[in-house]
Amino acid sequence: MDNSEKTKVLLVNPHGFDTTSVIPMSLSYLKANIKHPQNFDIEILDCSLLDIKAGSYEFEEFLQRFMPAVVGITTWSPMFIEALNCAKAVKAVNPQACTVMGGPHPTGYWESVIENDEVDFVFRGESEIDFSLFLDRVYEGSHDYQDIEGIVFKAKDSSIIEGAITLIDDLDVLKLPDYDAIQLKNYIDKGYRYLTREKNNAPIWATRGCPYRCQYCASPMISGKGVRKHSSQYLIDWINELKECYGIKHINIIDDNFTFHVKHAKAVCRGIIELGLKDLQMVTPNGIRMQRTDPE
Repeated sequence: MDNSEKTKVLLVNPHGFDTTSVIPMSLSYLKANIKHPQNFDIEILDCSLLDIKAGSYEFEEFLQRFMPAVVGITTWSPMFIEALNCAKAVKAVNPQACTVMGGPHPTGYWESVIENDEVDFVFRGESEIDFSLFLDRVYEGSHDYQDIEGIVFKAKDSSIIEGAITLIDDLDVLKLPDYDAIQLKNYIDKGYRYLTREKNNAPIWATRGCPYRCQYCASPMISGKGVRKHSSQYLIDWINELKECYGIKHINIIDDNFTFHVKHAKAVCRGIIELGLKDLQMVTPNGIRMQRTDPE
């Protein structure tokens, strides 16, 4: 690829997500953690927020106008057909475009996802670092992807190169998610209220991974059995930024194990108290396990 100009990258949140309770945090992480942003022109098309379906004129018109070289699509299982239709629409507009799928469904069911002609690559697990490395290879015109841990792709001989689920051990290496890129304000204005009545609310991920085996939950498969956590100072700075920069008054910790390491959870809470943010609420809407608490 001619790297004298920026490579256009489109990140798609497909139609079907409930915008009153779900916000595309994964895309905000991808956008924020591109290692060489000067090489890319990155747009996020949130089809759920904008009420745009894959087969619509609006979707095709956006593709025609932006003409991305790489299209990344995140999806859960209920939205997979719509996500696949997005990939089909991309190929119809530009057969040379590179289509990438990630998220819970492709992580767990990568074999059936990569079989689709419209899907060129699948990323399994946590892709903030892997996806950035992948984009660097695209920008350089390289087709050497085998050292990218979480990637699944079709080789020239039609064989499938399978990557393992990627987990990031040191979560503090990640930059804070880009809430502007996923239009946090527009989500709030449209009614995003994940189990809260407070308008000025925002989600954060304090931990990743879960050792438990709830039959209805895929978290251990997607994020691993061990609980990995951000440092207390990282989380305190994150919460303070949401308060100071976005006027957020209600923090939703949307992972499942904030109190898994009790001393660490206390350190975060004490740090927030020391900031003196008296009108700030912080809750765990997904719940916590009672045995991971103490009387304090």
